[in-house]
Amino acid sequence: MLSLVLPTYNEAENLRDLLTQIGEALRGIPHEIIVMDDDSPDGTHRVAQEFARERPHVHAIRRIGRRGLATAVVEGFHVAQGEVFAVMDADGQHDPLLLRPLYEAVRAGADIALTSRYREGGRVDRFAGYRLLLSKLATALSRSVCPVRVSDPLSGFFAVRRETFLSVAPHLRPRGFKILLELLSHLPRSARVAELPLVFGVRRHGESKLSMRVQYEFLGFLLEAWLRQKGLILFVFLSLFVAVWIGTRLWSLRLLYANPAMQLAVQDEFQRLSAEEGWLLSDLTIAQLTEERMRIIHREHRRGPDPRRCFVVQFRSHRHIPC
Repeated sequence: MLSLVLPTYNEAENLRDLLTQIGEALRGIPHEIIVMDDDSPDGTHRVAQEFARERPHVHAIRRIGRRGLATAVVEGFHVAQGEVFAVMDADGQHDPLLLRPLYEAVRAGADIALTSRYREGGRVDRFAGYRLLLSKLATALSRSVCPVRVSDPLSGFFAVRRETFLSVAPHLRPRGFKILLELLSHLPRSARVAELPLVFGVRRHGESKLSMRVQYEFLGFLLEAWLRQKGLILFVFLSLFVAVWIGTRLWSLRLLYANPAMQLAVQDEFQRLSAEEGWLLSDLTIAQLTEERMRIIHREHRRGPDPRRCFVVQFRSHRHIPC
């Protein structure tokens, strides 16, 4: 049986027609439809409940106090009864006719079958200019955290084998919109993936849910996935960076550590600056030191932004001038 999860938020105008189209597309295939609604103000859950009363294979779940497409999908999968799980958007941008080939691809042996805007025959109808550029950039970044090779890891229309989902479910930390990307990031390299071309259509009713918060959540996930998968490489890189930074600073201040006379000269200048300018010694930092001069940073700690100024101090003339 196919269990289709429909995460919804303010999709009342789209849901009625979509449920009818899904029923026609899956004619002859045992299936259930689980509508996971995030307590939509427009009454989407009431539309789903009406269908559920008339058609026993439709289940309406109203989530109160919880939001997010990814969490809705994971919750829906956990209550699903089928051996194949699927998810699609409820805004009309995903073609229900692709549900059958997705289901058949998983039944034929794929662990995950997904629709792709970047396979031959697929395309995006609504993106142009910078939106298209950002979409391709996000896709390229997403591929870097996927052990398996896919062309569109940000697709929201896919099917997954029950056993495959359950094997990675304990590791999932769902957030935002991109649940497929999180699933893919936890799959072993040996996982079998099938891809079908997708013509990404135009939303029929309502507004896009792509807010700045969603974009920040996406970037946060990418960073976390990179740390999880490439932690050793990143640790070595950061260690080298810190070592070079510390080494460069130690070299620029080598006279301070190796020459007792220079230590006394620096101490005298700091005492002079404190007396003349009224500066706290704790607010002074040496940035560079030679036998003739030193460059210092005065950072005055106060409530709000801390003023930061740079000065060059001449040892012989006992003068300090702005950098």
